[in-house]
Amino acid sequence: TDIAILVVAADDGVMPQTIEAIDHAKAAGVPIIVAVNKVDKAGADPDRVLNQLMEHGLLPDRFGGETVTVNVSAKKKTGLDELLEMILLVADMQDLKANPDKPASGSIIEAELHRGKGPVATALVQNGTLRVGDIVVAGSVYGRVRNLHDDHGRPVRAAGPSMPVEMLGLPEVPVSGDKFEVVEDLQKAKQIAEERKNAEQERRSHRVTLESLHALVEQGEVQDLCVIVKADVLGTAEAIGDQLRKLSTKEVNVRVLRTASGDISENDVNLAASSNAIVIGFNVSPDTNAERAAENAGVDVNTYSIIYQIIDNLQLAIQGLLQPIKQEMHIGTAEVRQLFKLGKHHVIAGCYVTGGKITRGSLVRISRGTTQIYEGKIETLRRFKDDVKEVAQGFECGMSFEKFHDLQEGDVINAHIIQEVKREAIAK
Repeated sequence: TDIAILVVAADDGVMPQTIEAIDHAKAAGVPIIVAVNKVDKAGADPDRVLNQLMEHGLLPDRFGGETVTVNVSAKKKTGLDELLEMILLVADMQDLKANPDKPASGSIIEAELHRGKGPVATALVQNGTLRVGDIVVAGSVYGRVRNLHDDHGRPVRAAGPSMPVEMLGLPEVPVSGDKFEVVEDLQKAKQIAEERKNAEQERRSHRVTLESLHALVEQGEVQDLCVIVKADVLGTAEAIGDQLRKLSTKEVNVRVLRTASGDISENDVNLAASSNAIVIGFNVSPDTNAERAAENAGVDVNTYSIIYQIIDNLQLAIQGLLQPIKQEMHIGTAEVRQLFKLGKHHVIAGCYVTGGKITRGSLVRISRGTTQIYEGKIETLRRFKDDVKEVAQGFECGMSFEKFHDLQEGDVINAHIIQEVKREAIAK
């Protein structure tokens, strides 16, 4: 996007999702306009919102800062004309222009493989005009536009600047966030796609990880080490962030982009990918979408259960002395759907694998609601009557656990393995 409109309710104030949106906009370098909404409600306090925004690095224009703020009421439709004027003003200051007479270019907002339509990409035209029959390169995927549909699903022949359209005709699903452009012929499209593949491989080789950090510093490629911290408790995440900032040296400035509670999400990975950051989790795991996104983007995700290991590892990484460590790796999640009792003291849990995979002998944490009730090892893993080595997402299985039988339907099983991650020390 070119401009982010941050909508904050005047009665609720700044919420966790507001802070996350601010972090993403800042990391992307996008100007922010704040629309303070619901100013007509009893209990609305726009000034409190502005004070809260300052705590997160947004200094409102009415206090002498650069962040444009507008009081609005969506219900009463007040302040909307002023908001539109401010959007035009910021667009003018940013020199945001588009020429509809050029070949189209823009961004892929989202993409999926549709069972009936094949690869479908939602594209936002940012410049030029996209037409049916155009040859398009989207990231490293190229093809001819077969059909276009507007946001109501109606077929259209062309889409101009600022128009989102559903685009059909690409042979593969492009990656959300990829740039697209119209080119004159398929040969040129193929050439651009190959160049982008090579550039992506080069970018991956220069992505910051704990292993590569010191080498990149030595080459002068890293001055800021950007970190996203997630923990089971917000206070813990903030405390870890404060400790990490103190590790800054003359060569490396440790920047904590955001601290938050909860499991590592796809949004966290996307923020890390856009800002070349690493993700550090304490007592949390990446969800299935986050794991997939991290693998696709080459984002370094590190999870810990001991705080001092986080500080020690990052310090050693900066110095280039990080030795091989044993690291926990989340591999899958399952839910208990049914219980089968074998004798008085033995229970088999009939489970459904909801994400990743479950492997025989892997370590597990079992949760009931928000409470962890067991941490240990899988004793048996079966499909029907057969012992198996692993069970993938979407399949059922039977499990039992070492010295634990107090299971209930609805319990959630998170499986992980401990693997040794090789960290090569790099001499100064």
